[in-house]
Amino acid sequence: MVIVNFASFQLENNYDNLSIYDGSTIGAPLLGTYTGNNMPPQFIATLANGGCLTFRFRSGAATNAPGWTSNIT
Repeated sequence: MVIVNFASFQLENNYDNLSIYDGSTIGAPLLGTYTGNNMPPQFIATLANGGCLTFRFRSGAATNAPGWTSNIT
């Protein structure tokens, strides 16, 4: 099982975003999309979708923000 806790989160609001899916591809159920300083909650991968999480990060080229840090167990 995969558990993700975010420690910090800062992306360029509305231009950079992180989408998290409950499964091994972006075709899996979308758990949420986050941008700006909107800290994502804890995520726990479900066994029904293989116990995997997929992260899809999209970024614009104009501004560099600090990004995020997380703990994965």
